[in-house]
Amino acid sequence: MKIVRDTGKFGVSSKVLMIAVIVGATLFATGYPAEALQPISTGSGFAVSPDGYIITNNHVVTMDVRNRQGRVVGEKVCRGVSVKGAGHNGRVKIVARDRKMDLAVVKLGSKSNKPSARSVRRGYSRRLDEYESRDRAFSSRIEEADRTQGEQSSNLFESGNSRSRDLFESTPARSFGGAPADDGFNSAANDPGQSRSFVPLNLARLEPGMKTNVIGFPAGEHYSSQLKINTGVIVATVGLGNNSSAFQTDAAINKGNSGGPVIDQAGNLIGVAVRKIIKKGVEGFNFAIKSEAVARFLETHDVNFQRVGHGAPRHSVNLYRDAKQYTVLVTCFN
Repeated sequence: MKIVRDTGKFGVSSKVLMIAVIVGATLFATGYPAEALQPISTGSGFAVSPDGYIITNNHVVTMDVRNRQGRVVGEKVCRGVSVKGAGHNGRVKIVARDRKMDLAVVKLGSKSNKPSARSVRRGYSRRLDEYESRDRAFSSRIEEADRTQGEQSSNLFESGNSRSRDLFESTPARSFGGAPADDGFNSAANDPGQSRSFVPLNLARLEPGMKTNVIGFPAGEHYSSQLKINTGVIVATVGLGNNSSAFQTDAAINKGNSGGPVIDQAGNLIGVAVRKIIKKGVEGFNFAIKSEAVARFLETHDVNFQRVGHGAPRHSVNLYRDAKQYTVLVTCFN
């Protein structure tokens, strides 16, 4: 904001200007009316404890400050941050952040999951309700489509050529791979999983070739509001410039994945999605912050979390179902 100093008489225009500044400062300090702020970017986050602490990237809850030449010269914190998903819906408070590590912790307050009276009057609650209603309608349509498709496939099969049916039934089943996670929906059905409201941190040593699952909201809700999962392997156990606090994976990481969990085949956290290399002729250069670095960050700020090691592999379908219970969409408002 450019400040103009008036050395003359304190007139009406000066009084109006001062009142505007005072009102603006009060709104900034006490809370924001919904129509005064606009969502400018989104990222992902995940609950790391049952008491409402959520991890994301620092760059998800901040904005770049640029000079006239467009060069980034600093950062400023988003005027408002909200989360949505996994039973959470509302404004959060930034508890801690570290620009160098690119990590941040936000927390749902006792009233943060419910819009304030002022926000309700301004329509903030209505917009959130619309988002939730859209999600429910979308899920219903997907479930109905799955059911209808299943019925059509079954009818087609029953009315098909009996010779083709006999041939299908007489074909011996072949097993590919051998890992429990490669056994299709039978394996998923036999793996009830856990109803997790947060994700434990796997602090065991990582090795190239280990499977990774990147969870989050790439592109926010631009293409769909559904939580997404991308699978791959650890390509290298170091990040850019041999950074030992990060690792490289070939699982796709896109804008909007930032701050989301990267989990192993047991469903435990091994990293936090942070960046990718976008360059012609370069593919599979996606990076995550190691869970070891996340643990150090949480310990520094006295945030409790659960430590685990490598666990038994589980079906990806159930890993996704669990992730829906602790992964959120994070929105920055300004």
